Amino acid sequence: MGNNLDILEHGELRGISRVSHMSIKRGGIFIGQSEKIEHQSEKVIKLEAIEEIPKSK
Repeated sequence: MGNNLDILEHGELRGISRVSHMSIKRGGIFIGQSEKIEHQSEKVIKLEAIEEIPKSK
């Protein structure tokens, strides 16, 4: 497992991310703090559970 975080098209992350590389696809949401790390040994990603938001018709 690497130190990469990919938030996909319908993905959402709320919290603190400490990774060496982050990418967010168009339509993805990131709300929180991000800190780039250099060391392989530090793998901390704090996620908060969220309720699915209904899509409007």
